[in-house]
Amino acid sequence: MIKKILLFLLAALAVLVIVLVLKTFSFKSVQPAYTPTTAIKVSDSAVAHFQQGIRFQTVSYGNLPPDSAVFASFHQFLQKTYPLFYSKLSRTVIAKYTLVFKWTGKDTLAKPI
Repeated sequence: MIKKILLFLLAALAVLVIVLVLKTFSFKSVQPAYTPTTAIKVSDSAVAHFQQGIRFQTVSYGNLPPDSAVFASFHQFLQKTYPLFYSKLSRTVIAKYTLVFKWTGKDTLAKPI
């Protein structure tokens, strides 16, 4: 009796392994074909601004209050580095530290993207 049960379980396992192997080898990739893009030329000043920006320790941890001086200095850096951006976009400050910018398009009736 036990031999028959073990033999049945072994046969079921063998069928499962065969099905898995067949499905694995018959799998076709569903990724779409793409054409590689050319690299975008980035100016040295843009790289320098990025390097300066990521040096600010604007990270908050759990329930600990963030370092307000770092966030204030980062906001000043952004305003000084990107004055046109600050003059053209509307800015909302959330919870003292989070900046949300709104870039209004020419056609106010168009859907946002």
